[in-house]
Amino acid sequence: MSVDPALVKERVEAIRRRLAASGRDIELVAVTKGFPVDAIRAAVAAGCPMVGENYAQEVVAKFSELRRAAEAGDGSSEPPVCHGAEPPLLSSGGPRAAEPPLLSSGGPRGAEPPLLSSGGPRGAEPPVCHFIGRLQSNKVRQLAPYVAVWESVDRSSLLAEIAKRAPGATVLIQVNATGEDGKGGCTPDEAPRLADEARRLDLDLDGMMTVGPTSGDPAETAAAFTVVRRLVDSMHLRTCSMGMSGDIDQAFELGTTRVRIGSAIFGSRT
Repeated sequence: MSVDPALVKERVEAIRRRLAASGRDIELVAVTKGFPVDAIRAAVAAGCPMVGENYAQEVVAKFSELRRAAEAGDGSSEPPVCHGAEPPLLSSGGPRAAEPPLLSSGGPRGAEPPLLSSGGPRGAEPPVCHFIGRLQSNKVRQLAPYVAVWESVDRSSLLAEIAKRAPGATVLIQVNATGEDGKGGCTPDEAPRLADEARRLDLDLDGMMTVGPTSGDPAETAAAFTVVRRLVDSMHLRTCSMGMSGDIDQAFELGTTRVRIGSAIFGSRT
């Protein structure tokens, strides 16, 4: 599966124009799941360092390759930004697990810039991994060195494991606002309790995330997005992560602050 960097850049710029036209500050996560590591490089080169991944095996494979390339100094990439027990290639000192995550773009406002060694194009930002898929607690340890933002947190045991493996990490609570069986996310009623728990564990609670209905029905999508936007407002959180390639326009209308786009940037995965 090949990735055309020029086409990725063109599509990212088109999406950026749509985001700007909304008149609000909306972040873009390029969803690289199912694509080779070159998709991450293309997204970063196009000015979109925030990338979304769904599967632990892919995260480890791709981001360890990016790290090796940065260590080799081949100029193909900057070391990825992470928050875990083993941050990559810090310019001085050792691991800083107790500090807030060092996010270059798309992280908590006011975060310090990452202390990264050189190794990519001058001025290029390093990739920032957002984990957006269903997550098992036993995968957190292997993901911690690579993930900067955990967007799919939906239960107490997962919060506890992230707090243990990546103290102070940035998390979002995933809400299943459609009530579909088999879909990740807590119920809307459970979200405030999990938010309180995240704060008690000294995690950086950044917001809420949701996925629209599998049916794609506009009325169901609007109802789900409205529920999550209200939760974000009621808890005075920064980020409302909702909207993908198929429902981005409704997400704009209903108050998203972060969209997660895959096929509209990279094309079909098949």
